[in-house]
Amino acid sequence: QQQQQQQQQQQQQQQLLLRTRVRLSFVCHSQGALILRAALGTAAFRPLLPTCHTLLSLGAPHLGWLYGANAFVKALIRLLRHHPRCAAIRELTLRDALDPHRTLLYRLNVTANHLGAFRTVLFAACAHVRAPQPRGAPRARACAPRAVSLRAGAR
Repeated sequence: QQQQQQQQQQQQQQQLLLRTRVRLSFVCHSQGALILRAALGTAAFRPLLPTCHTLLSLGAPHLGWLYGANAFVKALIRLLRHHPRCAAIRELTLRDALDPHRTLLYRLNVTANHLGAFRTVLFAACAHVRAPQPRGAPRARACAPRAVSLRAGAR
């Protein structure tokens, strides 16, 4: 009976949000985008899914961190991966489960991908960062004439 009451409350909240035309947009940087994607799959967030509008992900390691920027970063990640309080490092390096299909990042990208709840999803990263983006994510690049006009100060 308690479950039924919770479901009714969630339905009422969802209907209220839809009637008030609330649109939720998120701007996430780095691991914050992964935290949001994990939250999207929780029961607490489910009533809000219909109100999701835009996700702007800035430099997030959606497919993990398999390629270190330099030797120092690689060594640091290797060291922290074994620390008991650094579960996030194990998750980012896909070492949180023996079977790769059971890792958090695999589940976020394949089995529990809630990005479809958003009307607009934008992934942005610096060109020098070699962090891969989710499969099928479009790659935005400025065309040559626009890039030139930006450097010249034109609008």
